[in-house]
Amino acid sequence: MNKKIIFAGLNFVVFIAVVFSANAATTTPTIRVISPNGGETLETGSDVNIKWDFSSKRRKNARWFKIDLLEAFTDKETPIATHIGKSVRNYAWNIPQNMKDGHYVVRVIACANSMRVTQCVAVDSDKSDAPFSIIK
Repeated sequence: MNKKIIFAGLNFVVFIAVVFSANAATTTPTIRVISPNGGETLETGSDVNIKWDFSSKRRKNARWFKIDLLEAFTDKETPIATHIGKSVRNYAWNIPQNMKDGHYVVRVIACANSMRVTQCVAVDSDKSDAPFSIIK
């Protein structure tokens, strides 16, 4: 970008350059939901093993994980579990019998410590790549 400045009758042209640098290691998601990751059909009352991978330099900042169920296309959030230990990479979830039929995705969030124990300060998150179905 060039800017022209006039100062005491003298013309100056100032060149302004903006440089962006991105490190691939910090811009890539550090959490990856493995399952359910989309396309599955799950039944109410059944057990589902929610699995994820988490590895990065930012790992030290994560203290615990939180898992949410999101209604696909609306992102209406229902908590599944919270304060899962930072070394854990799976969670056994029993789908409630009263869960309504629909399409859902799972979101896993790596949380840092916060001033309020129940509050999650997100370090990173990922959700299922595509919706899965829950049926009765």
